[in-house]
Amino acid sequence: VYFISWGSGMSVLYSYILIPFFYLFGSSVFVLRLPQALGGILACYIFYRILRLFWGKRDALIGFFIVGIMPWGIMSSRFGMDANLLPLFYLLGFYFYLRALKCSNYIFLSAIFYGLAMYAYASSWIFVIISMLFQYAYWLYFKHNKNDVLVVFVALCVFGILFAPLFLLYLINSGYMEEIRTSFFSIPKLIYWRDNEIGFNNFGLKFSALVNVLIKQNDFMYHNCIPEFGLFYHISLPLIVVGLFILIKHSIADLKANVFSFSFVILINVLFGVIYAFMLYSNINRINYLWYFIIFSIVVGILSCNTKVQWGVLFIYFVLFALAISIVVPVAWVFMASVKENSEFYGNPWTLPLGFHWQNFVDAWNAAQMGDYMINSVIVTALA
Repeated sequence: VYFISWGSGMSVLYSYILIPFFYLFGSSVFVLRLPQALGGILACYIFYRILRLFWGKRDALIGFFIVGIMPWGIMSSRFGMDANLLPLFYLLGFYFYLRALKCSNYIFLSAIFYGLAMYAYASSWIFVIISMLFQYAYWLYFKHNKNDVLVVFVALCVFGILFAPLFLLYLINSGYMEEIRTSFFSIPKLIYWRDNEIGFNNFGLKFSALVNVLIKQNDFMYHNCIPEFGLFYHISLPLIVVGLFILIKHSIADLKANVFSFSFVILINVLFGVIYAFMLYSNINRINYLWYFIIFSIVVGILSCNTKVQWGVLFIYFVLFALAISIVVPVAWVFMASVKENSEFYGNPWTLPLGFHWQNFVDAWNAAQMGDYMINSVIVTALA
């Protein structure tokens, strides 16, 4: 269920998909890349079908064209890497989840593709599980048939069966079990288990890497992107911002009307994806679960240029957002400076901390007599 390549392992899904291609066409670089190229084409079509569920044909075709010309999609479709299958299988799971709004049985296909997505890239496990559970809970909220609770339960069981070998992999490599080897399958004990790559340690480095990927659209790996073009073309940044604002506006309106919100589900995937990215040393591959949802926002931003949009309202939102940033950034800088070691702060107070040095707060409380000052403030406030 997981290869022992490089000692730290490798996801198996792409290799298993390659087997029939190698059998039919032989082994070559072209054949090695062929499944990923076909997967990229399929993903564009699934992206179009998702838009058609909620939008008209014209707008969906515009979205189909936009996703087809994105540099990230072109690059990933030419690169036969195991992790590049994750966006496709997650998108398929998301598509059948949305189809289940009209026919509940599609939720089983959704669970299957979400389960298979786990075999595409191990770093995505937490994101896929949390996002899937939220989506299913939100889906149940709008389904008034009691049988749908059973449908979701069975779907989660299907997902659990698919994920079970990977959970055993985690237990084995965390020291709770011995490795499993049978004549049919194996769950290996790896030489090196990369669980320390996920967490909030070295937050500064992880934040810097995320900024490079999201803002600069570059992870300095030339097999992932061309810096001159970025992931989605650098001109897309304002379109992403506009698209996210419009999605927020539509989400608020849908939530007030108590109707299922496609915009809200897109935003939740973006939100969960960004939060989870703070736990990783981000590069384009490691957070590739985000990119189709970012492209959704780009499409919304482009379509807004050709429709009646309350630009005055968007301007007010933008000003409020800028005002919030002007307040949050200084407060965030003070906090970041407070958790640095002295050598870090005096070296360069503007860089992000390498870690969280919580002892600073203990020292400030004791050495600077912060407790006495707080008591004085309480007394003065109470007397006033």
